[in-house]
Amino acid sequence: MEIYPEFTKLPATIPRKKNTAAQKDLNDRNSQKECVRTINENFGPRDLWCTFTYRRGCEPLDYDEALNNMRNYIRRIQRRRKRMGLPPTRYVGVIEWQEDEEKGIRCHHHVFFDGAMPMEEVEELWGLGDRNELRKLDYDENALNGVGFYTTKAPRGRKKWISSVGLRKAAEKKSYTKFSAAAVGRMAKDRDAIRTAMEKKFPGYWYLEGNARANCCNKQFYISARLLKKAELGDEVTVQYTKLEGMPVPPITGRFCRVTRLYTVETPRGPQEWGEVVDARGRKHNLPARALIKTGSGRTQRTKPRRKRKCT
Repeated sequence: MEIYPEFTKLPATIPRKKNTAAQKDLNDRNSQKECVRTINENFGPRDLWCTFTYRRGCEPLDYDEALNNMRNYIRRIQRRRKRMGLPPTRYVGVIEWQEDEEKGIRCHHHVFFDGAMPMEEVEELWGLGDRNELRKLDYDENALNGVGFYTTKAPRGRKKWISSVGLRKAAEKKSYTKFSAAAVGRMAKDRDAIRTAMEKKFPGYWYLEGNARANCCNKQFYISARLLKKAELGDEVTVQYTKLEGMPVPPITGRFCRVTRLYTVETPRGPQEWGEVVDARGRKHNLPARALIKTGSGRTQRTKPRRKRKCT
């Protein structure tokens, strides 16, 4: 959730001089935000996060060569999947490029893949480095924000990141009446007011964190908050054990559970939401609903069907 002022016409008090450095910083932050949202929207805990490196003698000479190496690797993945009878892969890739006078050029690639292809074959097809790292995505109350922001912390080049065709875009909604100017003023002065306002406006979400800052140019407040959608009946969830401190950890089998019941428990601290889940062996467990993290679907959605090439 982002709250910011919108001007139909810039006030005369706002300077109109172009600030190239500030605009570049804004573009980088917007690109990073879009990349992280795309990762969250299209990948889940069954998918892969890969880091590919170069062995000595195989390092790229410039950024364009590194980008070409990544694209050639994606083509090899697509050919192998076609032979295996798998659909085209979903991916998001970022090149981390660093130049140091002493150590020279340091480059590695971060790539998110869907988990349909065996991890061993995904690594085998890279072929340019040996110290690679592949793992299943970690999914918690931050969704994939942690790994997403780490991956995009130092993008470089004309294209900050590349992705496959047909990935879903995160849905965005805009409202001009959700929060009044007085409410924004209260939230800017007190962070507890951000929590109160968000929990009141969005009862179907858990409040995670929020912050407010003032813009030195237009003297207006900008407020952002992160919320997590609550698990519902039938949802597939993972259990966040850090939310079970002080409780005996149940012997849950498998990474995923299914929510079968939601109810409220009266406690000395007030009513708390709980849920009943069933693990991979069919055993039932009762846990605080705050510890049940709804997983991402990881499904793909193509915007246009692929056209078949005509042979002449």
